[in-house]
Amino acid sequence: MEVDSKAHPFLSYILSLRPLRQPLMLASKPSSSNAVEVDLEANEQHGEALVKEMPGLLQPELVAKMMAAVSDVVQTRSVLQSLGDRPDHEAVDEASRRVAEIERNLSRRLEEIVMAEPPEGCDRAEWLSLQAQKEKDARIAADKEKLPYKTVVHLYEMHVAYEDLLHEAEERLTTIYREAESGTQPVQSVDGNDDDGDEMDEEVVRILQEASERRLDRVELTSRNLKHFPEGFCKITTLVLVNLSRNKIQVTFHLLLFTYSYQL
Repeated sequence: MEVDSKAHPFLSYILSLRPLRQPLMLASKPSSSNAVEVDLEANEQHGEALVKEMPGLLQPELVAKMMAAVSDVVQTRSVLQSLGDRPDHEAVDEASRRVAEIERNLSRRLEEIVMAEPPEGCDRAEWLSLQAQKEKDARIAADKEKLPYKTVVHLYEMHVAYEDLLHEAEERLTTIYREAESGTQPVQSVDGNDDDGDEMDEEVVRILQEASERRLDRVELTSRNLKHFPEGFCKITTLVLVNLSRNKIQVTFHLLLFTYSYQL
C-alpha cells in the first residue's frame, strides 16, 4: 500500500523514514524527541528532490513532529494490510445485493412467524414464548449469513476512508512544515503532556451502551478527541467496523485494532 509521492509528497517521504529505535506507532508517549530519532541518511535517495526544495526535512526535531502527526496513517495502513486488499466494485455490489436479499428473506420469515396461529388448545403464553424464540433465532441466523458480505462492504469503506485520511495527513504535514518554516509555530519536543481526551465523554458512553444493547456491527467515533481506544467496545462481539478517524489515538488504537481485525 505505497503512498503516491506525487499526490502526497510530504506523507510519502515521512512514511519512508526508518526510526533508529522503536517504531513511533508502538511508543505510547516518547519521553523525548530522541525516542523517535530518524535515520535521515538512509533515506537520502528517497525524496531527494523534495528535501532539496524543503531543507527543513533534514531537521530531526521537525521530522519527529511530522512523524507523530501521521501515526494514524501508519496504524490504519497496518490494519488494512492485515485485513486485505480493497475489494473491487463488482465484489462490493454483489455483497450489497446479497445483504439486501438476506434482509428481505428475514422480513418474510418474521412476518410468517407473527402471522402464525397457535394450535388449538395451546397455552398462549407458551406460544408467544415459542414465537419470540423463533424470531430471535431467525435474526441470529440472518446476521450470521450477512456477516461475510457486510465485511466486504465495510472493508471497501475502510479503504475509501483511508484515501481520505491520506489527503488529511498531507494537509497536516504541509501545515506543520509551513508553520515551522515561517516561525509562527515553534517545533517542540514530542513528549507533550496534553491530557485532553483521556476520559470518555457522555456521548461516547451513550454510543457504547447503544452498541452493546442493539448488537451493532458498526460504530462512528470520529472527531471525539480520543487519545485511547475505549476498551468497552472490544467486548461487543458483533462489531465489524469502528471508525476512529480524526482522533489522537496512537498506541492503544493500533494494538486493539490489530486484535480486533483478527476477529474479523
